[in-house]
Amino acid sequence: MKASQYDHTSGQCVKHTLKERFVTLSDGTKIQRDLYSAFLHQHATDDLKHPDREACIRDFPSFKKYHDELIERMKREHISMKLCFGF
Repeated sequence: MKASQYDHTSGQCVKHTLKERFVTLSDGTKIQRDLYSAFLHQHATDDLKHPDREACIRDFPSFKKYHDELIERMKREHISMKLCFGF
């Protein structure tokens, strides 16, 4: 499915290096790569070959809200997961 490369805002795959923990989507949104990949997997089509772009567009604002709250809380409470989040 290439979830770590897919950008639902453009519908394109963009290759990222493993060291890039946050990626920037085509609309300028900065998102944590692993959390975003999980979001895309959650929105896979029935054949599991690619994300359902329409479902991603519909549900992304809610995901982004929780994503941002988690990142802020982790930083505020000094929770470190360097290998995943880079901090």
